[in-house]
Formats: sequence, C-alpha cells, structure tokens
Amino acid sequence: MKELVGFQMTCLEKMYDYNQTRPSQMEKRAELIKEMFAEAGEGCYIEPPFYANWGGRHVHLGNPCRVLRELNDHDREYYYRDRKIDWDTLK
Repeated sequence: MKELVGFQMTCLEKMYDYNQTRPSQMEKRAELIKEMFAEAGEGCYIEPPFYANWGGRHVHLGNPCRVLRELNDHDREYYYRDRKIDWDTLK
C-alpha cells in the first residue's frame, strides 16, 4: 500500500510541476506530458492548470490533442457519443 501511495505522490508531483510552468516553457510542458500520461501523441497540449487524482497517469491522449478548458460530463457525451459506456461502473 505504501508503494502505491508513493507512486501516486510521484504522479501528483509531476502534475504540480506542469501546473507551475511558465507560458514560455513549452518544451518543458511537452516533456512533462510525455512523463505524466499513459500515452501522448505528438503535439499534445493541455492548458494549465490540469488536475487529476493520478496526474493523468491512466489517460491516453491522441495525436494531436489540445485541451484548453476543463473537461466535464458534457464532453464525455460528445466525444463518446458513438460508444456505449456505462459511466456509473467507472466511478
């Protein structure tokens, strides 16, 4: 259990570092995105601040991916409208 909590803390530390980058630090942001997420295609960008319990560790981003605002349940309905996903079982 301590190992899992320690790993989560490492993920959260990287997320914190990402959120503290300056707008001119685009290369650093790109490096952190590749470290933080399970998968990130070329040209992925997320406008800080980014918040996730595991710092994005279990998220797969496509190519390219731009997130410029907070994602919400409406986004889920839009982006997954052609797929049947039982969101209640994922909570």
